[in-house]
Amino acid sequence: MSEKLICKHCSSECPDDTISLGENVFCCNGCKTVYEILQDNNLAGFYNMEDGSGALRPDSIDTDEFAFLDNAEITEKLKTYSINGKSKVIFNLPQIHCSACIWLLENLPKLKDGILKSEVNFPNKEIDVIYDETVISIRSVVELLAALGYRPKLDLTSMEGNKSKSPNRSLYIKLGVAGFSFGNLMMLAFPEYLSGGEAIEPAIKELINWLNILFIIPLLYAGSDYLKSAYYGLKTKIFNIDIPISIGIIVLAVRSTVDIVTNSGHGYVDSLGGLLFFLLIGKLFQQKTYNLLSFDRDYKSYFPLSVIRKTNNENEHITLKDIKIGDVLLIRNNEIIPTDSLLESEKAMMDYSFVTGESSPVSITHHEKIYAGGRALGKAIEVLVTEEFDQSYLTKLWNNDAFEKFSKKGISKMSNMIARNFSIVVMIIGIAAFAFWLPHSTAKAFDVLTAILIIACPCALALTLPFTYGSTMRVFGRNRFFIKTDGIVEFLSNIDSFVFDKTGTLTKATDGGIIYKGKDFEKYKSIVKAAVSNSTHPISSLINSSISGSSNEEIGSFEELTGKGIIATHKDITIRIGSAKWIEPKSGTQAENAAVLEINGEVYGAFYNRSEFRDNAFETLEELSKNGYDISIISGDNQKDENNILAKAPKGTKTHFNKLPHEKLDYIAELQGNGANTAMVGDGLNDAGALAKANVGIAIAEKSNNFTPGSDAILLGDELDKLPKFMQMSKSAIKIAYASIGISFIYNTVGISFAASGHLSPVVAAILMPISSISVIVFTVSAVNLIAKRKGL
Repeated sequence: MSEKLICKHCSSECPDDTISLGENVFCCNGCKTVYEILQDNNLAGFYNMEDGSGALRPDSIDTDEFAFLDNAEITEKLKTYSINGKSKVIFNLPQIHCSACIWLLENLPKLKDGILKSEVNFPNKEIDVIYDETVISIRSVVELLAALGYRPKLDLTSMEGNKSKSPNRSLYIKLGVAGFSFGNLMMLAFPEYLSGGEAIEPAIKELINWLNILFIIPLLYAGSDYLKSAYYGLKTKIFNIDIPISIGIIVLAVRSTVDIVTNSGHGYVDSLGGLLFFLLIGKLFQQKTYNLLSFDRDYKSYFPLSVIRKTNNENEHITLKDIKIGDVLLIRNNEIIPTDSLLESEKAMMDYSFVTGESSPVSITHHEKIYAGGRALGKAIEVLVTEEFDQSYLTKLWNNDAFEKFSKKGISKMSNMIARNFSIVVMIIGIAAFAFWLPHSTAKAFDVLTAILIIACPCALALTLPFTYGSTMRVFGRNRFFIKTDGIVEFLSNIDSFVFDKTGTLTKATDGGIIYKGKDFEKYKSIVKAAVSNSTHPISSLINSSISGSSNEEIGSFEELTGKGIIATHKDITIRIGSAKWIEPKSGTQAENAAVLEINGEVYGAFYNRSEFRDNAFETLEELSKNGYDISIISGDNQKDENNILAKAPKGTKTHFNKLPHEKLDYIAELQGNGANTAMVGDGLNDAGALAKANVGIAIAEKSNNFTPGSDAILLGDELDKLPKFMQMSKSAIKIAYASIGISFIYNTVGISFAASGHLSPVVAAILMPISSISVIVFTVSAVNLIAKRKGL
């Protein structure tokens, strides 16, 4: 017998050796081409990976198949952004299924000049590609992906904003097929059940049996998602939950076919139909429940941030979710562009590091497009909104891997480990039970094996953390505390020390009162007001509020120096406002908490901030201290308020004044070096380094959207007094998660015991299996909401 010829690339059987390269044979020219591409780019390591054998066979590509991508109007709709010749596109690749796929796709920059970065989103089967438009086109990128076997799913209707197609359409179709088959199978089974099989004419009985076999085909289609998932799991050596379910499906299908063909029984096709019907109903219900909670989170947990909308020459603060197409927004220095817009001002400088990862400022001219996520630099600008605000896009930017701090640990790691090994244990138990029952009854042995494989479900384990943490995030969100990922809930529960910034965090950014002492600057009042209105710093906001009237003066240039102050120009007038140490180091005002005003090099006076602490600020610190947290207060201000703070703050509070931003970061690092899990609560911009360094960084929002991507949470200033409740809630969430895992363990133990003892049929097991997942969802959501209600959240 001749030896089989196996394709070097995709591991398929080759009809002959006509397509070869050296000692290697290929099933088609496509596989040979991909092999040569990988070899030529030093990526042959792909074939040494565990998943690399059995790579996808590339599709054949017609010369003009992707010619429509040469149309600029179409490609513009595909792009997420296009900045300085560098563009980003996101493609859906349904073929992604293993780590080898990820490895190959994330090495696209080595395969084609002009591709700068490629990143795979495995759960969504998507790839983000950043490329240089001057070197390569979208068409070339798509053709490369297709040549590698990953043909992008290009849905042109989605480019037009048509989102009406249900993401569960395939599931609905499979459920319909399973329901239709199950209903008809039950009707065909009535004569057998009612007559005991004695009174049916042999010809009719044979016809019914063969009809049953025909129904196996649509039922296998209905269960194809389970079968495909199991196949890819085995191929990648990942033992997922769908493997035992698929074995149960195959066992019933094969056993029924053998029974009917050999005339040794009527088979169990009706049981297979019931199994798949109830499995798919459970799956749909889980998906519906998950989508409901996801919708609730997306639309009730908006960023607690605001933006300034200009209406009839007046400014009003609105939440991001209230932004509408056609609105004109005022974006100040260091504020984030919330949605795609056109520049209404003459020119602007944008920092797109939040979007592209590159910090070089980009110059924008009048009516040029500005992309969501860009940060305005310099003087305030006006933009015209062209796209609806997309919460999910900003969240995705915020969740960029570049800002990821920690890997999973604790309960997350434990849950993943249990779920990963669960199916293996179930298979061992199933085989052992099958071996036990086989000497007594073959039919009973198969029933027991199938029931065990179906009733055992790690879904409850897999759903515990997402739903517990997701529900907790919902509670936080409706109380205007927004955390960027569910894992932050666990990090919050591990915090043991807090570091608070003073200005704008413990003190109010408005209504605190500003006193000016010095020479009259009435002549420059409107210019000074225009200058500070460009800044989002809490002191600038206070000065702006303290100067009466409005200002229509046009600021020529504007610069804000972190830790120092601002510089603004208007025609031939230069204004500097900032710390005394920066403007006039020898001035006596540096002993005071003051922002010095300098006009054209002459010191006019200083704005003194009558610090007004937030309501219940010290009560909040006291409650945190009673709960066992170490408290530190750090500020860039001088020590004028130290005695007042120490008199009101909890005993043992540490205070640090005259600290520059980098010194705040160093203090966080020092605490962490001593083993502390630290939360930093501060201004989203001026404390950006410390927020990013802390185990959990909480940015306080106050009528601005200048949060830092390095922070982990955003808290509206007026909700600071709820921080102790949020911390208690995070600890309760961990307890709920452990309890949920316990419920899942009890369910699986009882269910497997009943199945192994022969008291559970496969169909009943299919009905009970989704109940475990649903019970976990109901328990976690109900428990979180109950505890939140008790805590007044």
